[in-house]
Amino acid sequence: MEAQENAQIKVTENFGTVILKVRKIAKLFRKSLTKNDILQAHCITTYGHQLTLKLDCKTRWNSMAKMLAHFLKMKAAIKMTLTDLSKEELFPSDLEKQIIEDLNETLETIEAANTLGERVLALPKQTRPANFSSSA
Repeated sequence: MEAQENAQIKVTENFGTVILKVRKIAKLFRKSLTKNDILQAHCITTYGHQLTLKLDCKTRWNSMAKMLAHFLKMKAAIKMTLTDLSKEELFPSDLEKQIIEDLNETLETIEAANTLGERVLALPKQTRPANFSSSA
């Protein structure tokens, strides 16, 4: 039992560390126009258009989902830019990238369920599914 609790603590620490790493990268580009210009040049080369790296709001869980999704969408351009800036040590390792992908997938699932729940609640009571109850 104790080993399982220690494993859960380790996973939680990994999530926290990885999220902090993504935030640090986002802040790096948001605070420097020069660095962001280099990133945007790589985005145009790689994706054909500019993309914005998002920074989450710590009190809004769905902003973290957006931050991680944008990071994953831009990861090739981010890696090239960090290499150009000699800051490649900031880029997540393969294990950390896998954690980001897993966390993003989980948050996307929660966001989809949340959106579906909001849509069902917006329906008139007589058209809601029979087994759906609202405790609002």
